[in-house]
Amino acid sequence: MVYDDKYKLSIATENAPLRPSEQQEIRLMLSRHDIGIAFLEHRSIINSVLDSIPIFLNPDITNLLISGLMMPAVYDALKKCLLYMVAKISVRKNITEEKESGVAFRLNIDNADIYAPIPAGLSDKQFSAYMDMIKNSFTIISKKQEETKADYHQIFIMYDNEREKVDIKTVQDYAKIQMEKKK
Repeated sequence: MVYDDKYKLSIATENAPLRPSEQQEIRLMLSRHDIGIAFLEHRSIINSVLDSIPIFLNPDITNLLISGLMMPAVYDALKKCLLYMVAKISVRKNITEEKESGVAFRLNIDNADIYAPIPAGLSDKQFSAYMDMIKNSFTIISKKQEETKADYHQIFIMYDNEREKVDIKTVQDYAKIQMEKKK
């Protein structure tokens, strides 16, 4: 994955429908805390099983989130910037389901490739709570990997609106849920 080499902590996003002025505003929000961002554009046909715009967090940011070493001010700035990105992207993306924003986190923790879709229409407070749940899920996944040395390939983090909780699902579990939704 390509990241901004100027910064140790980086984020990358693919095909985000953001205006240059919005991209610049996001760059400024993150650079104040020494976090870089790369906006990648692919002008070819992209086939995506997940049908969302991914936001990739580099391993350094992931490790800081898991270990809790990210300063509260930087963590809050990261959440604010990500909420801004999600809002701008979901307005411009053709969404088929109202519960989906069309944006998802993609990252790796050890052998786990994690996909965490971001629900649509979250307020600042709800998004902050969602980010905290995601952070806790990253910690759980990391501990499971250390304890069991499990060879996970793909993990989905799903938000359950009814219970207002995040569930960690394997590919098989995610596929079953998607099949049930289609029925």
